[in-house]
Amino acid sequence: MAIIITDNIEKECLNLISIYQDIDFIKNKILNAYSNLSEDKQISVSENIRFYISQGLELYSVSNTSINTIPLTLFYSLNNFAKAIYLLHYPNLSISGSHGLTLTDARTASSIGDIIVHVNKKGTFVNLNDVIGDPLFPNDTITLKELFSLLPELREIYYLIYEEEPNVFLLQGKKESDSFYNVFFQTTKEEFITCKDLTLLKTNGYHLDTFNSYYGLRGELSLTANSFGKENNVLYYDIFGNKYCTTGIRIANDYVKLSKLNILYICLYVFSMYVRYYPDMWMRYCASKDISIINKLVTNSKTTLLTEILQLLNHEYYSFTREVEFLDSDLDYSDILNNLLKKIKEENGRRGKSILLDYI
Repeated sequence: MAIIITDNIEKECLNLISIYQDIDFIKNKILNAYSNLSEDKQISVSENIRFYISQGLELYSVSNTSINTIPLTLFYSLNNFAKAIYLLHYPNLSISGSHGLTLTDARTASSIGDIIVHVNKKGTFVNLNDVIGDPLFPNDTITLKELFSLLPELREIYYLIYEEEPNVFLLQGKKESDSFYNVFFQTTKEEFITCKDLTLLKTNGYHLDTFNSYYGLRGELSLTANSFGKENNVLYYDIFGNKYCTTGIRIANDYVKLSKLNILYICLYVFSMYVRYYPDMWMRYCASKDISIINKLVTNSKTTLLTEILQLLNHEYYSFTREVEFLDSDLDYSDILNNLLKKIKEENGRRGKSILLDYI
């Protein structure tokens, strides 16, 4: 994870994304993805990518308007960035002209969370997901409420609006241990947690326990040997590097975690469609408690959107801070030995046998 020191995350992301307006820089990137591209194709694809990046930046720059226009400019900004991302990864292929999503029974949703979205066989969203790799397939359907429950940035608002625990939990690492985390919930009611299906966590080697403490309802997340290499299946990060785990949502017959960029794409697509084609319903949503989620997604979460775009462009996770914390003082040999013995004990506990048996 790359750490960027800045006091303006939005400006920093925009500056880094603007690098992709340089044709030679883009050509080097696409040749790394597909080295057999013809010279003519290198030029045409690079120019298309530069155009989509430029248009994405321009649309983003005019997205600080009202709640009735932000969804349009912000969605089409993301739509252009998505096209650029796809061509950077697959410069030998062509992008699709449609959005890749469809609203189902748009006028029947009593609240914004009830809106149902249908995944199509082709379109910009499908292209974007070809890069991201979420387990989403044609004819899958999702409600916005399900998507809201996954975003770490919405966890507090989700709990207040729906009076239920979201499907994402804040984690706190334990000192000198990378196998156990404290888990913080919004609720004080244990049944709000125990009712959740933990299949996604269990199948990826994560074990969640809940308990009541002096500070209220808490949890502990422990990693088993089966968790190695599966972090991306269950964990999220925010722009400050804080870590969250998710129980996922059920799509078809499986519980899955979806990427934040796919979630934001779907939400902004829906918002833009309602602003454009169903303004009466959009105004009704904005006059209800739904406005808190709408505002969070189209204003406060813009920095998250830029960070996710930047990460896909550069194949890198980013964390932002204003300063780097001081490192602990150097350990002496006794500290090193004690930490090593502690790690061995933790690993023995997860395996149910001594790790020394691997070397006998």
